Amino acid sequence: MQTFTNYSDAKSVAERIVREMANGSPAAALNVTQSRDALAAFERLQSFFQTNGRRVSLLAAVSEFVEASGKLGGRTLSEAVEGYLRTVATVKRKDIAAAVEEFIQTNEPRTRAASGQRAQLSAKYFYNLSIQLRRFADAFPNTALCDLTKEHLDAFANSLEDFSAKSRNHHRTAVRQFLQWAVRKDYLPVTHRLGETDGLRPERANTAEVGFYTPRELAGLLANASDELRPLIAVGGLAGLRALNGKSGVYVIREPGFFGEVLYCGESHTGRLYATLLRHFQHWTGKTAGATFAASKVEVAVVRCPANRALDLQNAMIAEYRPKLNVAEKPRGFWKTLLGG
Repeated sequence: MQTFTNYSDAKSVAERIVREMANGSPAAALNVTQSRDALAAFERLQSFFQTNGRRVSLLAAVSEFVEASGKLGGRTLSEAVEGYLRTVATVKRKDIAAAVEEFIQTNEPRTRAASGQRAQLSAKYFYNLSIQLRRFADAFPNTALCDLTKEHLDAFANSLEDFSAKSRNHHRTAVRQFLQWAVRKDYLPVTHRLGETDGLRPERANTAEVGFYTPRELAGLLANASDELRPLIAVGGLAGLRALNGKSGVYVIREPGFFGEVLYCGESHTGRLYATLLRHFQHWTGKTAGATFAASKVEVAVVRCPANRALDLQNAMIAEYRPKLNVAEKPRGFWKTLLGG
């Protein structure tokens, strides 16, 4: 309650309150303590504005405080803020190139082995990892790690189209490892979700032995092969000879065309059908040397069969087609032998 030392001061204050009430001013409804608190609150809000550049009204401040306090179950707002700051890290801005170099420098000691011990990281693996991450950093100059988006990572993955699937997967693994390290260093938020981008999904690398070449692949092999090797590639690619490895059977070499003359009939009953046939298109000398041919001037037909039937089937074919470069041994009818007669 406000007190006055003389009548005139009390009258002046009373007249002011009457005027304010007559004009509808809500301040007239405040007592002295409330007025003092309101003025102090306005001073704090003004100080906050000067420090942070954010202007907050007294109503907004009080409303947010009341709403937050209702959710805290009896805990104070200060306790909630302190607990939040203990569990949430502040992300630091770091240029990607600088972060990559820091990552490399941090892990380089792991490539050095202590006396009598094995190194934690292979030097060759670390060398390749460094190249891959520097290639990643070069794709995004003057870019902070915390500004990376999924679109950035997709663009980087698309830039690797000239690499093999296996190499692209190695780049993806390197980037994922780098991003995990960046989270630990507070260069990325824990909730970044960059690892979910399609660009970092591994693709299935076809590392199996090539069974068939595409026309483009075969043309490339022929164009870059030496004169000695080109006929062998042509025969192997066009006749499918790779499938004859470890097989037994009979082969016929003839002139091109539907009515081409049969020139030679051979066999292998030791699982070496591929090598036996290929000798006819190589430089073949010595006591066992046989007929040789230009791969571009003949056609080849192959019949695979059990090893114990190869010789009989060869003789049957010789008897049937009478190739001029063969000498028949115990000739028998071809169809009778083929059908097991």
